[in-house]
Amino acid sequence: MPKKKSSGPPRRLPSKQELRTFLAQYQKPPPLAEVARAFHVHGEDRRELKRLLRDVTPGRPSRDRSNSREGRGRDLPPVSVIDITGMNEDGELIATPAGWNDERRVPPMIIIRASREGQAGTLGDRALARISRGTSQVYYGTVIRLLPVPQAQRVLGMVTRVSGGALISPVSRKDNSSYFVASDDLMDAEDEELVEIAPLPHSRAMGDKPAKVVARIGRLEDPNAASRIAVHRHEIPTQFSEASIHLAESAPAPVLGGRTDLRHIPLITIDGEDARDFDDAVFAEPDTDPGNPGGWHLLVAIADVAHYVRSGAALDRDAFERGNSVYFPDFVVPMLPEALSNGLCSLKPDEDRYCLAVHLWITAEGETIRHHFVRGLMRSHGRWTYTKVQEAYNELSLRGAKRRGNPDTSAGLLRSARNDDETIITNLYGAYAALQKHIEKRAPLDLNLPEHKVKFDAQGRVIDIYKVQRLDAHRLIEAYMIAANVAAADTLSHHRMGAIFRVHEAPDLAKLTTLKEMLKGSHYSFSTSGRIEAAMFNNLLRQAEQRDEAATIHTTVLRSQMQAYYAPQNVGHFGLSLESYCHFTSPIRRYSDLIVHRALISIYNWGDDGMTPADLTRLEDIGEHISTTERRAMQAEREAMERYTVAYLAAHTGAEFAAHISGINQYGLFVELSENGAQGFVPRGALSDDFYTFDPKRVRLTGRRFKREYRLGQPLRVILDMADILTGSLRFVIVESDHRRSAPMTSAHRKRHRGKR
Repeated sequence: MPKKKSSGPPRRLPSKQELRTFLAQYQKPPPLAEVARAFHVHGEDRRELKRLLRDVTPGRPSRDRSNSREGRGRDLPPVSVIDITGMNEDGELIATPAGWNDERRVPPMIIIRASREGQAGTLGDRALARISRGTSQVYYGTVIRLLPVPQAQRVLGMVTRVSGGALISPVSRKDNSSYFVASDDLMDAEDEELVEIAPLPHSRAMGDKPAKVVARIGRLEDPNAASRIAVHRHEIPTQFSEASIHLAESAPAPVLGGRTDLRHIPLITIDGEDARDFDDAVFAEPDTDPGNPGGWHLLVAIADVAHYVRSGAALDRDAFERGNSVYFPDFVVPMLPEALSNGLCSLKPDEDRYCLAVHLWITAEGETIRHHFVRGLMRSHGRWTYTKVQEAYNELSLRGAKRRGNPDTSAGLLRSARNDDETIITNLYGAYAALQKHIEKRAPLDLNLPEHKVKFDAQGRVIDIYKVQRLDAHRLIEAYMIAANVAAADTLSHHRMGAIFRVHEAPDLAKLTTLKEMLKGSHYSFSTSGRIEAAMFNNLLRQAEQRDEAATIHTTVLRSQMQAYYAPQNVGHFGLSLESYCHFTSPIRRYSDLIVHRALISIYNWGDDGMTPADLTRLEDIGEHISTTERRAMQAEREAMERYTVAYLAAHTGAEFAAHISGINQYGLFVELSENGAQGFVPRGALSDDFYTFDPKRVRLTGRRFKREYRLGQPLRVILDMADILTGSLRFVIVESDHRRSAPMTSAHRKRHRGKR
């Protein structure tokens, strides 16, 4: 007799991300029974749960939600760690996600509902909870189990010597704690020195928390201090194993062997003036095929890192742990040892180098009609910079104009260059003009987000923060790299080879809420009905040109996008308007590209250093891990940049700046300086002319009495009130221009005012 179908709920096992979130709260792995109980897993499904648990490493940092396949399309995972923080007007407990770190967004509200066992927790509790979506930023949570509130394991701070020891002030602006270290636990750290401390067990509810110093970092004013703080805070690996260093330093010089000889082709590298490694070179010439009139032949050559970094070897283990290089304003934490990253894998001029290269044939309209990969030996014919290439092209263009109107020309920049340099530059720009036509037809997301750089003096002190000028030379290299990446992705898909793709999904409607609310009542045309495409955002960005809020709209559009990530599934890239995309062009600094190189080596049977069975079985985990390390690097780089900016502005306290409002929450305004991109905060209490309330739907602060509004993108004049180098934070006050408003109240004003009360 056939078995009756179960009418119960469908089989539901937790995802790896849910398990990592759960396991992160334990000092040691909990029993299988406890995990099964938390996720309501019964019977035979426990066997599958046990297998999942073996695949998940306890204590491994959980990935950002936006990088998780399970989290895509919703703001909170279905199982989350929450902190119960208050009670609403109806007497219901409310919570926020634990570790919420987006200062510009109000954390979503989670209304706690009692579980079947009646468990709901109380104020101050931390809990693992099942989350369901309500409306907008409201969720409902059911407590699975209460969790211990974790004690921070390591804290970075500055020493202030006191009687019997020292007080430690954390560098994190989110940590308001104060720690006391006894003299015996100081490791001889001196006053105003940066140290890493480990909090000690204690029972006190108030006062300074006991701790001990575990590492001395240096002084706040030392060169590289901001970058070293970021390295420690984000736990970025900096030491290579002895085995890795030995492999890198003992690697033999390149020889041709059975490779394709590309040394006769005048490939050149084009990078920034301060580039640390050169892993891509380019060449272009007109296509001689009469069937492709006006077309071009391109060659993009990339350092063959896979030749040196074999799967499973020490170099591979270290590279995987890092996931990517991390670029700070003053130094780099490389993914590979220096003997490779700045040596045999760096495409230095006039030196033989192993490479993987792709020939691309494009039409006059920039469409790729065919491509062909080779494993070769190349020799760079020149190390050019973006500025040098652009100046050379501008000179050639001017020379051409003079020839047409005046026979007298000037050789200028190219007078002492090799004879073929003019042809090299002219052809590169000619092919780029064709690629640009196809880019315009494809209509990728066209965000204009200025990049700023730090200038140091000989002693390592910050002397300027300046905006990087974006040239056609930058766009040229970007277009060549994208074309090569697309060719690699198409090849992987065509051969059904397992690899890592670069995935960027279209934003869901929930992520567009802030953008839509910002545009309400404005003269912008922006609709989310129908299919969401990059072109609709580009139309909005064009409308914002020459308007005060243009910079904020660009930033808000960026924040409305999904986070790009790495995965073995080829889902396409929304921002680039591409159906197939991967990273192939930077294997020196990205592990994802190394995996793509191995996949191509396997497809073309170029050697035994391609993909291994072990690589293929762990592609899912590789994608998750390198998505996490990429996010870690971005946070560390941004934090270091913020600290150096604060160090530079500290000497300008009291100065006035042009700015615009880049974010608003219930506590005040985030502002960005027009001159150098520095970001700081105007506390709501500093708006002394009125009492302001926050409208989360319209994202505005509105004065009760005078009804004055502060909105996103609004231009302001601000005065720098405080620059805290330790925490890397800036505080501003607004220069008042309204006749009903008083002059700004700075810190000094407030102190005098308090003294009169």
